Amino acid sequence: MNTEPHLFIDSQANALGVLIGRFQPFHLGHLELVRAALTSVDRLLILIGSGNTPRTIKNPFTFVERVEMIEQTLGENELNRVFFASIPDYPYDDAAWCLAVETQVAKIKQASDLEHMPTVLIGHEKDESSYYLKLFPNWKRIEFADFGGYSATPLRDKYLRDGEISTDFPSEVREYLAAFKYSDVYQNLVAERKQIDKEKEAWKNAPYPPIFVTVDALVKHKNEILLIERGRYPGKGLWALPGGFLEEKETMLTSCLRELSEETGISCSQAVWEKFLRKQQIFEAYGRSFRGRVITQVFLFELPADCPRPSICAGDDAAYSFWTKIDELKAENFFDDHFHIIREMLKGIR
Repeated sequence: MNTEPHLFIDSQANALGVLIGRFQPFHLGHLELVRAALTSVDRLLILIGSGNTPRTIKNPFTFVERVEMIEQTLGENELNRVFFASIPDYPYDDAAWCLAVETQVAKIKQASDLEHMPTVLIGHEKDESSYYLKLFPNWKRIEFADFGGYSATPLRDKYLRDGEISTDFPSEVREYLAAFKYSDVYQNLVAERKQIDKEKEAWKNAPYPPIFVTVDALVKHKNEILLIERGRYPGKGLWALPGGFLEEKETMLTSCLRELSEETGISCSQAVWEKFLRKQQIFEAYGRSFRGRVITQVFLFELPADCPRPSICAGDDAAYSFWTKIDELKAENFFDDHFHIIREMLKGIR
């Protein structure tokens, strides 16, 4: 194992290392990186990303479950030098994500009397997902070589498709995954994986990778917004904005109002709803949907405060439609990036 850092710092033995990752799940490459980091710094803070997401095929395990996996692989002396903290996702706001990271580091330092230690970022540039390593120019960095070319994505996919538990996981994690297979949570994730595979199979012979266009309606009334609960996989049971795929002969707005009517039962006269339209925005982050490349146009409609809320009734693929208070929204309840879309769309809207 090559544990030689690519970038050295002056006081390696008296520094707090910060290692950021999703660890979905924790494989041997992760373990080697943690142990290499512990040879280079005095204490190590493991920041576990995507801490505010629901269970999905990309993020099947909760923050607590991932901490348990890591703890079971480390010895007592190693654990005495390690801290854990959760980091939420901000897919459309790098500045907010950086602030969340810096805030967690400051909290750990203060709570553990480590404020005298310099902060050192630990990691290696694996692919485009490693761009975050450059977002903290004030921190020194220790960069390690890749350990064995491990990747969580194919290991996770085999686990959810075939139940295969790879030897690329530490033995303790393999035991954890074997027990997890008996849970209802695992069965739901398998069903999600199967549905997404089925959809991708239908498009596999297309001459070019398909790019889908969808529309979503964000309807606001006073301090509440209108949501649906998805009735089918993918995202069964999760909350979402009313919306769906653009049809061939529709405009974006026409499609949005059609989906809004189908999924919530609201009568949608375009002439009336155009008066309520406050904002529209495209969301196109690569990887925002597990189905493939999906670009969505979101329309924000704000209903007058002195008007009664429209009556609603779920339909189409919505199991349920409902109004909920904006300040009670939680990311872990939402399908895809809909929570983050809502947060972005409501910026500057009172």
